Amino acid sequence: MAIDTEAIKEHIRGILIALGDNPDREGLKDTPDRVARMYEEVFEKKNAAYMAHGPVFNRYTGVGGKSGSNEANAEYVASLRKVMKEAGVNYQTAELGRVDEGGGGTIAYLMAVYGMEVIDTGVAVLSMHAPWELTSKADIYETVRCYRAFLEADFC
Repeated sequence: MAIDTEAIKEHIRGILIALGDNPDREGLKDTPDRVARMYEEVFEKKNAAYMAHGPVFNRYTGVGGKSGSNEANAEYVASLRKVMKEAGVNYQTAELGRVDEGGGGTIAYLMAVYGMEVIDTGVAVLSMHAPWELTSKADIYETVRCYRAFLEADFC
């Protein structure tokens, strides 16, 4: 999926107008272009989560590269994939973004320190932690199914 920088520019311009500002004023006129270029630079097209594709499994979380992160091992990921397949759960894998360019993770790395098998899993969210977040109803439904399958699975 290619990033449509022209659409991003148009939408950022529209947001500025909706906020009551003049996108053509000095100091602001380059903002739509800067935001579009930023998305091209930090957005990993092949590792991104997509709306309406089910919950997201993220093997790597944290900041500062490997030193401040955790990684789910292949055997654990394989067992999770088997559980999801048997339960008929649609899911996807993705990353939170380039290292130290936003994203980060949850508390999974804190539990991994104690030897727990961990993986971040959740609903794909567009603009997480922004004033307006967007999720897919289908993703929320599949995430509930995912968690139920996980809790009912035997990982012994």
